[in-house]
Amino acid sequence: MSRLFSHPLYLLWFWTLALLIISSDDVGSNRAKEMTVGYGWTIPSLGASPTAAVYVTIENGPEPNRLIAAATPVAARAELHTHRQENGVMMMQKLDAIDIPADGVVTLAPGGLHIMLFDLKKPLAQGETFPLTLTFEKEGAQETMIDVYWPGDQKNHDQKLHDHHHHE
Repeated sequence: MSRLFSHPLYLLWFWTLALLIISSDDVGSNRAKEMTVGYGWTIPSLGASPTAAVYVTIENGPEPNRLIAAATPVAARAELHTHRQENGVMMMQKLDAIDIPADGVVTLAPGGLHIMLFDLKKPLAQGETFPLTLTFEKEGAQETMIDVYWPGDQKNHDQKLHDHHHHE
């Protein structure tokens, strides 16, 4: 019996099986969904307006996280904001962070959470794109591209979504 366990084919089979088991554990641990920043957009500047609101979707992994900052080369500063109603008037409110629950999705969208850009270096034009860096408490910095388009321009929007998904 001991000759069987020392036979070269048995040893090869044993170590192959052991490596498969070890590597399958590594694969399983990498299956946890990581945080992803989805399609981002803003509208073209209205005249010489020095501000813009940016919208993105953030899908989180298994650990709660927080968006703590944003930055872009097209503006002097970026702030995290939400809308709140005060005496019947909708007002923007600056936030220190945006909580992102474990395995959750947070959508920054018109009328809700968004990123405000202040002191744009130039007006944002239809069809442009620009980088936006989002900083997360646990994930660190992640860069995404922001498309500039009018929401009513459905053909342009659909093409941007198509292009974005094919480049990821």
